[in-house]
Amino acid sequence: MMVDEEQAPINILDVAHTQLCQMATPLVRAAAQDVVERERGRLQRGGSDASIHSRSRNQGFGYVKDLPSADSLQSADLKVCLNLCWRLTKAERPWSTLVGFLIPFGERGARRGRDYTRGDWVSNAEELVRLGEAVDFDDITKLGREVQAYFAVS
Repeated sequence: MMVDEEQAPINILDVAHTQLCQMATPLVRAAAQDVVERERGRLQRGGSDASIHSRSRNQGFGYVKDLPSADSLQSADLKVCLNLCWRLTKAERPWSTLVGFLIPFGERGARRGRDYTRGDWVSNAEELVRLGEAVDFDDITKLGREVQAYFAVS
């Protein structure tokens, strides 16, 4: 087998980024499903439970039928899932940078000219931790802390 001498060298951060995207996608989908199910329960209980959480009503989820189904969330893209997580919790909303970061380069929605600077990874790891804490999803928090730990020692 001949090796193309003009082929670009493999960037270890490109490989790590691809792995991070593969790991994060099912976690974010599962977190969105969990958040939606909690909101579904709150709306079904009605009364003060539903009215206390007026954010969902303000976001167009005043009725259970307005919430996405579990089946639709299993194949939803990261933007939809992250948006649901932030809309249905009290998290801050800097999710657009995390969306761009978690979409593999070359796919629709990924940032152009991605550069894997240390700060880029660290800031997005912090966003993963914040997301995990906001939606009470330990696996996302753990993933964010693993990325932070990697860059703390490198």
